[in-house]
Amino acid sequence: MPDNDYTTTVYYDEDADSSQIDSKTVAVIGYGSQGHAHAQNLADSGIDVIVGLREGSASRAAAEADGLQVETTAEAAAAADVVSVLIPDTVQPSVYEASIEPNLEAGETLQFAHGFNIHYNQIAPPEDVDVTMIAPKSPGHLVRRNYENDQGTPGLLAVYQDATGDAHEQALAYGEAIGCTRAGVVETTFREETETDLFGEQAVLCGGVTELIKQGYETLVDAGYSPEMAFFECLNEMKLIVDLMYEGGMSEMWNSVSDTAEYGGLTRGNDVIDESVRENMEEVLEGVQDGTFASEWIAENQAGRPSYSRLKAGDRTHEIEEVGDSLRTLFAWAEDADETADEVPADDWYCRRWDSAEPTDRDMRAKTTVVCRRRARPMSEQTLYDKVWERHKVAELPNGADQLFIGLHLLHEVTSPQAFAMLQERDLEVAFPDRTIATTDHVVPTQSETRSRPFADDQAETMLSALEQNVDDAGITFFGPGSGKQGITHVMAPELGLSQPGMTVACGDSHTSTHGAFGSIGVGIGTSQIRDVLATGCIAAEKAAVRRIEVTGSLGAGVSAKDVILKIIGDLGVDGGVGHVYEYGGPAISGLDMEGRLAVCNMSIEGGARAGYINPDQTTYDYLRGREYVPEGDAWDDRVAYWESIQSETDATYDDVVEIDADGLAPMVTWGINPGQVIEVTEQVPYPEDLATGDRDTARKAYDHMDLEPGDTMAGYDIDVAFLGTCTNGRFSDFREAAQILDGEHVASDVRALAVPGSEQVKRKCEAAGIDETFQKAGFQWREPGCSMCLAMNDDQLYGDEICASSSNRNFVGRQGSKEGRTVLMSPAMVAAAAVEGAVTDAREYDGDEPDFVTDESDSGVNAWWLILSRWRWRRFRAAVSPSVERISTPTRSFPRAFSKRSPSRTWENTPSTTPDTTTRATSPITRWTPTMVTC
Repeated sequence: MPDNDYTTTVYYDEDADSSQIDSKTVAVIGYGSQGHAHAQNLADSGIDVIVGLREGSASRAAAEADGLQVETTAEAAAAADVVSVLIPDTVQPSVYEASIEPNLEAGETLQFAHGFNIHYNQIAPPEDVDVTMIAPKSPGHLVRRNYENDQGTPGLLAVYQDATGDAHEQALAYGEAIGCTRAGVVETTFREETETDLFGEQAVLCGGVTELIKQGYETLVDAGYSPEMAFFECLNEMKLIVDLMYEGGMSEMWNSVSDTAEYGGLTRGNDVIDESVRENMEEVLEGVQDGTFASEWIAENQAGRPSYSRLKAGDRTHEIEEVGDSLRTLFAWAEDADETADEVPADDWYCRRWDSAEPTDRDMRAKTTVVCRRRARPMSEQTLYDKVWERHKVAELPNGADQLFIGLHLLHEVTSPQAFAMLQERDLEVAFPDRTIATTDHVVPTQSETRSRPFADDQAETMLSALEQNVDDAGITFFGPGSGKQGITHVMAPELGLSQPGMTVACGDSHTSTHGAFGSIGVGIGTSQIRDVLATGCIAAEKAAVRRIEVTGSLGAGVSAKDVILKIIGDLGVDGGVGHVYEYGGPAISGLDMEGRLAVCNMSIEGGARAGYINPDQTTYDYLRGREYVPEGDAWDDRVAYWESIQSETDATYDDVVEIDADGLAPMVTWGINPGQVIEVTEQVPYPEDLATGDRDTARKAYDHMDLEPGDTMAGYDIDVAFLGTCTNGRFSDFREAAQILDGEHVASDVRALAVPGSEQVKRKCEAAGIDETFQKAGFQWREPGCSMCLAMNDDQLYGDEICASSSNRNFVGRQGSKEGRTVLMSPAMVAAAAVEGAVTDAREYDGDEPDFVTDESDSGVNAWWLILSRWRWRRFRAAVSPSVERISTPTRSFPRAFSKRSPSRTWENTPSTTPDTTTRATSPITRWTPTMVTC
């Protein structure tokens, strides 16, 4: 065989940016096998879906019964930003010409699940639209079933035409929305997908196998053997053999059959499938490649399919079909197959993306060569994860997953409405309302004057009203605006003491990993799993491997928990944690306060991990004591005893251990378009040749989007917006840290600066300390609690090509509301320094050696008084604080205010009531979605 040196890229959920599609309307043309699956999965992911059908279509009733909007094909295409063409290949050209092409506009997307008509030029799209493909590699009913079971269907991704520059990212987001990235999406081309698919169908899967079965059956029957025995040997057992090969390859199949079968197969198989078959296959492939088959099939359809109908009828009347039909009515295995049709077999396979066979190599981050191997069962023992998992494991499910009890279920307004609707359809009640807490955070406005009800945005008002009604009906505690406890779920729950060690915590939000800071297992779940937790208190889950991340050394002045987690993600990569949970430990982690630990665990998801946690210790107990939902007295002592019992043992076994040195660590800033593209503020932007092979294409996209060149430094990189808040850094200590920088300073005149507390309690605490005054005097807008500019689901967004210094957790393209906008992730202190300078700045230049704020918290842990002390600023004498790091006064490349991609400089009046002119906005006022799981 030729030595083809090919590499394959596989994408997963963490690679997809849902914001690329969540604000778009998708027209699904057709409601057949793939059409119904795509439409329903997209809708369940919160995408605005319209089903396009011809007049009088029999599928209309089914689509409407499934709760979908149905229009004519032309009307659907006219209303959509993405037109997904899922009707049969044979009718696509005529439907496209009559109903789709006249309604396509520049910048829109034509989406396919098979490349036939594009590759063979039956459809010629205009040059100003994107043409993409997401092709699930299974029938539509499995695409839908896997999605409902929170599993995925592998798929293919291809871009034929990229008119907007965002075609690839949008196609990947589409793949995430229909569930393909859960299993893996393989990058290909329209040509490769089309030709390999046709060849596989004709020569092997559909044509070759059926002919082999029929020829074998006829050989036995003609030789005088019973049709029933011939059926079993040539057809029924085919499934068993194929299953073995699917599960473990041909070698697994040979190991599973008898020695007699193995010897016979190895010595006689070539007599049947010999070189002449290979030659015949090459002829079939040639006919696919040169278009002979395509031309023949097109002509066959134009002639009314005479050959097709004759051949199909002949196959249906073959004797083996009659024998099979009779046997299936007589044997229990057929009935069992029907009863288990909705069960999904355990996934014993996984794909990992390594450039080298050595997992410790930095190139492990590259998404290139796909190495498939048998999934090894996690080997960890006596870790906190193992102990907590076993305590909450209810049963092992038939598909190999575990039924896991959830101790705390958090709800918000975006991902819960559909889950409640599913319960209502099934006439089910919430099983454990006392273990469920709801709040509103994603769409709630953060400006005081816009928080009055009803909200100005109808979609936001609908979401919040639905949540209020659902929790009221179910008897669930709800912390709404004005309750004194409203806030971002992952800020509100910890500060109330709802999150505690040894718990399992679930929420329809990927950053539920935050709660692992207490020594719990926090996991983000999808809409179907939200339904399951509401109805049963449990989810189906597979146990992950445990990687211990030992962070040695200590953090210097001006370096925070945010810098630690960005360092970890930078070293291990955004997909380094796939298949793992992270256990963080070591001196640098132990030295963090609880709010710093929350920030570290929050971004475990950005590292590809399923969850992240820190073993509870005295810092944990001191934080929790006296909080509202934490017991007192003897119950407290009992609880602490349990918490200590679930700590990882000193001789615990881990699946992997990684050591990272924090000594000498400088503040970290991202330079690219994912959190793994990160450097110390004192470092240069890397050159492509210094990166793993699989990271180079993404790096080139990042250079272009961020308008950077290799060798540049981020110090001096101009910003337009400073944003402080989110579930990563929206806590009291974050605002205190930033206030130390801002005290006596003022935000640059052309920078818009937003401070958005993570909860009403954080806001009150800051105001009691006078921190809000420090922010406002410095020129920050002091806002109400909410997710805000982290994911831009309300009016807090970037406009045009603005650059934002952000304390959030993701810097994907379009994440903050504008496709042209750019996000630079950093710590709260770095955000404050950047706001003052109008450019990325090393916050250590602002460090002095006198404390700025002193606390004397009351027993409640909520109310506090704070004293703001004056201090000397040693901005130009940072060597006194960190003498080993020299000030970068002249960056390798300077970034003037008139930045190359930027619009003319603007001056914002930084008051709470001021927002930019919405006529300049690049996106709609609110991203309209109700996703299956909010990735925020």
